[in-house]
Amino acid sequence: MTTSRKLGATVALGLLALSLSTTSASAEPYVFELEKAPDGSIGYPADINDHDVIVGRTADRAVKWYANGSAVDLGTFDADLNANARAINNNGVVVGQSGIRAVRWNTNGDIDWLPGPAKQCAANDINDSGVIVGTCDDSYNSFAVRWNTDGSRPSLLPPLPDDTRAGATGVNAEGLVVGWSANAAGERHAVAWSNGTTVRLGTGVSAANKVNDRGDISVTLDGHAVRWNLYTGTSTVLDTRSSSAEGINEYGVVVGSVARYGTTQAVRWEDGQATALPPLLIDGSVNVASAVNSSNNVVGVSHGRGVRWRG
Repeated sequence: MTTSRKLGATVALGLLALSLSTTSASAEPYVFELEKAPDGSIGYPADINDHDVIVGRTADRAVKWYANGSAVDLGTFDADLNANARAINNNGVVVGQSGIRAVRWNTNGDIDWLPGPAKQCAANDINDSGVIVGTCDDSYNSFAVRWNTDGSRPSLLPPLPDDTRAGATGVNAEGLVVGWSANAAGERHAVAWSNGTTVRLGTGVSAANKVNDRGDISVTLDGHAVRWNLYTGTSTVLDTRSSSAEGINEYGVVVGSVARYGTTQAVRWEDGQATALPPLLIDGSVNVASAVNSSNNVVGVSHGRGVRWRG
């Protein structure tokens, strides 16, 4: 990796969360800049699996970074001019978008088109069994979709009864899907699809992002990072400041960002504490964490560059 930095920046939970814990957070993290893509472009990571393999994009290419830091271009479907990798499972299968199509990059190098109910689709997540979820859009509507492991035409996941559109963003090993449902005015509500039912998470403006196998869901609710558990019906406000919850790992560790002094700070919430993830440069640049794996390795963007935080 080309750049690294360490910064002790653990924020006391008394400022942030409603749930208290005396357990200390993990070691203070280091930040590493990801290698550039094969064409020399800066990459922006979206996801990391438990083998430390990272996927994301450049301005127009889907990219995978191996654990040793090397980067490869995943290619596009047919003659598409651009692609975007959005998620990778622990078997190394990647999903995302090529042109305006949802696609799956298989481990043998094949790229599969995932047909959808609208002209433009994107696959947003995949579990280890190969179930894929995403969102399809046409000129009038958005549809939350779920593809089975064979990638055949997806099933539609309905919005809430009073809403008109929906999108799916995460799926766990049991097939629990999370995402958002929106009304005609565009106001979004965090939802989960469980046993054929669309369940609303909270009462405010919100969106659910990812879900782990314990049913913990990363949710941004009324401008605050929240961890929600559908199985127990409990929720924890992780931060009382303006914040967003993006990724979550199998231990319930959540990553995202907090608004600070006109910019954003990447944050990891764990064991009742919030740890600020150090930027590449201390210059007020935007820093956002997007995903975290079971080893607490985090990926995101700092100072306009793709980064990984370790520790």
